[in-house]
Amino acid sequence: MRHWIRDEDEPDEDERQLRDEEEAEHRRMAAWVDSLTDDEFQELQQARDTAGAGRDLRAGLAAYIPR
Repeated sequence: MRHWIRDEDEPDEDERQLRDEEEAEHRRMAAWVDSLTDDEFQELQQARDTAGAGRDLRAGLAAYIPR
């Protein structure tokens, strides 16, 4: 095996860094949403609904699929 030729399925350093940053951002967002009181969450969700932002914040976070 030629070790200087990387495996096609193996992400390169830039892809790994991007994936790690996305996962860290997702964890920060999930922690922030979990820290909201019920009233704060309802207020934020109503603002999102009014703006047409779509689904529930928690549902959106749960739908996150790491690469």
